[in-house]
Amino acid sequence: MTATIPTLNDQNSQVRFDLKKGESLLIGRTPTRKSANQIFIQDITVSNTHVELFAHPEGVSAKDLKSTNGTALDGEWIRAGISVPVRNGSLMLLGKKGTAFLQVFIEPNGDGIQSVTVLRTSPKIDEETESLDDDSEVAKWLKDSRETEHSICQICQKTFDDKRILVCPADGSYLKRKEEPKAGAIAAKHYKLISWVGKGSLTEVYKVEHIRLGRPYALKVFHSGVHRETETAHIIQSCKAWALLQHSSIASIVEWGWLTKSELFLVMEFFQSPNVAQMLKDRGPLSTAEVVKIFLPVCGALKYAHSQGVFHSNLKLSKIYVSNLKAHPVVKISDFGLTDKLVRSLGWIRATLRTRDQYGDPLTTSPEYWQGEERTAVSDIYVIGCALYHALTGVPVFESKRTMETIAAHIYTAPPPMPAKADIQQSMRDIVERCLKKQPEQRFQTIDELIAALEAI
Repeated sequence: MTATIPTLNDQNSQVRFDLKKGESLLIGRTPTRKSANQIFIQDITVSNTHVELFAHPEGVSAKDLKSTNGTALDGEWIRAGISVPVRNGSLMLLGKKGTAFLQVFIEPNGDGIQSVTVLRTSPKIDEETESLDDDSEVAKWLKDSRETEHSICQICQKTFDDKRILVCPADGSYLKRKEEPKAGAIAAKHYKLISWVGKGSLTEVYKVEHIRLGRPYALKVFHSGVHRETETAHIIQSCKAWALLQHSSIASIVEWGWLTKSELFLVMEFFQSPNVAQMLKDRGPLSTAEVVKIFLPVCGALKYAHSQGVFHSNLKLSKIYVSNLKAHPVVKISDFGLTDKLVRSLGWIRATLRTRDQYGDPLTTSPEYWQGEERTAVSDIYVIGCALYHALTGVPVFESKRTMETIAAHIYTAPPPMPAKADIQQSMRDIVERCLKKQPEQRFQTIDELIAALEAI
């Protein structure tokens, strides 16, 4: 009987079904026929009847059938018995420690029929992008860089012996490493590691140089303790979506892969210009005119990204880079979608709780995001409101030493009023207040509406 059921036991094997409205596809380890449309997977972490895909007028949804080890869709575990929409290209993991990694492709085929292709794949990157042959040299360079505990302030020249301190308490400037390993180690086959740049709750950032092009890039390494298989798959999926975005105000991503056997990396544009968070540290809150100059191209970039089905979810000022602000500013935003779903993972929460006091930035995700809602343009408008508030006042809208308190504030607490003495036009105050409404229907409903309001200033 097993032979009559399509199997996905080999990497890159695939099965295609045409599902009519109301029809379903059963995936599991049982070798006996349970459904007219069924896939057999021989894996010890897969339950006999593990997950069901079913077609409906809006597309295809997935439902975990109370499996023993659970089902993750696009990096997030789904509750048993609850239907979750499946997007074209969604990644699915069967079992928390399983190797049954599937990618689902959906194509409407007319007359309400959905063509569903299920591919057995892997969260790993293709071999040609890996750089494990340089693993030992790269790992040693990273170890030396990470273990450098002597930092120095470039302004007051005070030294610090704690590598967790990144900003000078006296003047707020970023610290530089006093001793760093010499440039030269080759990572990812053709990037020369130059220097350590900074650290966040998800990544460490290094400056690298392409050995053939001679151009600088930023190499971001995801902490190995943060991402597991499901989170790794989400990072890869986000990188692919981000790489397809072609816009003058969106930072380009050029490569991703494995830096060492356990550390995932991505390579993106390197910015000599400061980000807006650094600008605030250097000179304080921005004027209304400066904020409009910066955020009009930011909104334009997000409008374009939304048209491509990509959302940012966590637009902090440290992700907005600006040059030539006084004349014709050039604005670039980075990290599209990387935190989405990943920040709700257990690995991220543990890492953030462990590191928040040292270098975790305040989160700027929308209230509905933390309540499990899908990403929308309106949720990104809340995120823009957080960034506007921070840029105009010099402080985040919500900030606590405890990450979970910050999350709770975004869900339940009204934003504190902007300082009355601050030189902020009333029309700008109204825009920020509307962006930060807890209920999505009370905010601007499209980026175009927000752009029009900013242009009116």
